[in-house]
Amino acid sequence: MNWKNSATCSLPVACVLALMFISSSFALDPRVGAKKSREYDVQHKFGVGATGPAAYVDPHISTGGDGFGVGGDPPGATYPYGMLRASPDTSTLNQAEKWEHYGGYHYFDNEIRCFSQTHMVGPGATDYGNIAVMPSTDVDHLLITDYGYRSAFSHASERTAPGYYSVHLDTPEIDVEIAACGPQAGVYRFSYTALLRDRAILFDLSHALSKNAIRDAYVEINSSGGVRGWVLNAGGLTERNGKGVYIYFAANVSRLPAGFGVWANGTVLSGQSTARGVNIGAFFLFGTATTREAVEMPIALSFLSMDQAVRNLVDQEGGRGFDACRAAGASAWDRVLNTVTVDTQGHDSEYRDELVKFYTALYHSTMAPTTFSEAGGVYQGMAGPSHVAEPGQQYYSDLSLWDVYRCQLPLLGLLYPTVLRDVTRSIVAMYTEGGDLPRWPIANVYASCMEGSNVNLVLLDAYVKGVGSFDVQSAYRGMVEQATQPNRPHNSRSCLTEYLHYGYVPMKSCDKSVSETLEYAYNDWAIAQMAVLLNKTADVPVFQNRSRFYRNLWDNKTEYFCPRKADGTFECNRDPSLHLWILEDSGFCEADQAEMRWFVPHDLSGLVGLFHNKDSYVNKLDEFFKLTALDPSTFLPNPFYWAGNEPDILVPFQFNAAGRPDLTQKYVRFVMNFSYSTRPDGLPGNDDFGALSSWYVWAALGLYPLPGTTTYILASPVFPRVTLALPGGAFTIIAHNASASNVYVQRGLINGRALSLPSHAYIDHADIARGGTLEVWMGASPPQYV
Repeated sequence: MNWKNSATCSLPVACVLALMFISSSFALDPRVGAKKSREYDVQHKFGVGATGPAAYVDPHISTGGDGFGVGGDPPGATYPYGMLRASPDTSTLNQAEKWEHYGGYHYFDNEIRCFSQTHMVGPGATDYGNIAVMPSTDVDHLLITDYGYRSAFSHASERTAPGYYSVHLDTPEIDVEIAACGPQAGVYRFSYTALLRDRAILFDLSHALSKNAIRDAYVEINSSGGVRGWVLNAGGLTERNGKGVYIYFAANVSRLPAGFGVWANGTVLSGQSTARGVNIGAFFLFGTATTREAVEMPIALSFLSMDQAVRNLVDQEGGRGFDACRAAGASAWDRVLNTVTVDTQGHDSEYRDELVKFYTALYHSTMAPTTFSEAGGVYQGMAGPSHVAEPGQQYYSDLSLWDVYRCQLPLLGLLYPTVLRDVTRSIVAMYTEGGDLPRWPIANVYASCMEGSNVNLVLLDAYVKGVGSFDVQSAYRGMVEQATQPNRPHNSRSCLTEYLHYGYVPMKSCDKSVSETLEYAYNDWAIAQMAVLLNKTADVPVFQNRSRFYRNLWDNKTEYFCPRKADGTFECNRDPSLHLWILEDSGFCEADQAEMRWFVPHDLSGLVGLFHNKDSYVNKLDEFFKLTALDPSTFLPNPFYWAGNEPDILVPFQFNAAGRPDLTQKYVRFVMNFSYSTRPDGLPGNDDFGALSSWYVWAALGLYPLPGTTTYILASPVFPRVTLALPGGAFTIIAHNASASNVYVQRGLINGRALSLPSHAYIDHADIARGGTLEVWMGASPPQYV
């Protein structure tokens, strides 16, 4: 999910996009040389104090990039699936263009505006960035106006590890450390290094990543060192319920303050304990520093109330202090990351970059979704009062379903099945409490951006793999309602009436007509599969027929899926590899015609059959990737395979459908090297809640899921030996002769049985989930079957 128009997710200025497109349009022609990417002065340190897999996690990967190549992951401190994502929000010359700051931070910046507590994970939209905290040496009108308290910083002072972030603020000469010790709680430690200067901590409740997002706010502070309050945040997504969401916080400081106060509309009110309004804040004063002293500040969030924020703070931080909090966060991340053990057989230095990319990708894949259930199991539901999750269950939100159904949630389903189980139960709870299955839930809001009803794939995928254990009858009812009722209260399918009448969405009836038709067909296939499993015999042929509607947009003359008028005539894009959707309705959502040519995930054999023959399919797909290599820039979308977004994320693996797993192996490795790196711009686009990161995890393992099935596509394992600690038993992937050049699988065994290559280069979920071994022999050339 990248820059969206008003019908989908974010609202960048159209004229800016147009200017970018026009001034750089030559780069869309791959025959023209690639644009040079921005140079980064990479000086930060990662893995500080960490051992094992955590030592390879570099949270600064995916904090850089330009244009459509911005990763957007926040590098600060967070817990696995944490609500609290305490991270710096940065700027340059006090400017922070929003498409570079979806995660609040951009590596090219040289100022830290503040540290805010809520962030999305690599999104393509702007929201959150609430409850700003900033240490200072003073409080006055100039400081609290237009980020006057911001500070210069250097990457050389940044230190990170999973659950930990630190930096030196140059301007006030203060060291800031942050540790996360629970889903909603963490601790700051401020070390005032400049002697004989005053010390202060500021809380700016007007700050948010979306401009003018704060509709109301309240804060109360006291002389004992306690502060709490709330903001009403209506960001790019949370505003879609018409009012925004309330976010509450509670914090306290470890030293008795010498003074306190609030501000409102630029006026500092020392000694006053409360303030309410859009432009308000609060502060503590600690007097002049005579020795190097630290002030610790535990903080917690809630989406329910200030009292619940206090309860979350007691439950998760409990007065343990910074060091204990950091240790708790590190332990939680170790449990997550140690699920996958890589054995390089003594060649760690040789595999250093691959280990950093892999474990950082696994880390980013497990930052989301957001744990929305709080201490005591309570959570804010999609409608009305709070609810209580079942014992032992978490309620999750912030589900970028259009992105994550493809590979991030399947990764969680394999490695951490309890998480996916709770995600499916949360989704069904959203339906029963709010009235609709979600398309893109954020907090307790139906954001309903992006296309399709891809929640169907999440539910089906969990169910067929035995992961779900959710109310499947209610889930099925919600799936059918969305597919048959045009005017659902929260999550209707656009142009559903036309889709059912014509067997496709006609161009001009709705934007993105081709993408909508192809996604609806995939979503309807999921309903058909669920209908079979639930013995809904009358529904099976209906949705099976609808799952084939993709064929109605195939233009045999051009061999592309093309926009089609209501009268049945095709109007293909004038250039299939031009990303016209940036400027106009091209019929496609965040993709061009060349990329969506391959989007039939549920019927790959049927897609192959649309071409003249298998060789034609293979040759055209091969050419597609050869052309991809001519444009390494990520400033604009690649005109062919666009690794920086989700619509064609499966395509490198689709050679297997035509019996050519060798080309899958070749091009998966190509994408891993071409589009991913250990640099701050090391992801090719918005991470989209771990979608791009999880793609890399799968690719490195040598497997890839087909959502809604129990099938994994065999690709090219990178490491000599990887062991997955699964609930059903350890599963080990052994790649004999693994190396950077040995990318081709010569032969393989799954639990002692020979793989039937090339015709059946697939692994079943059951063969992995119950434990066992995948053993492959790698070589530098394609095997003899080619």
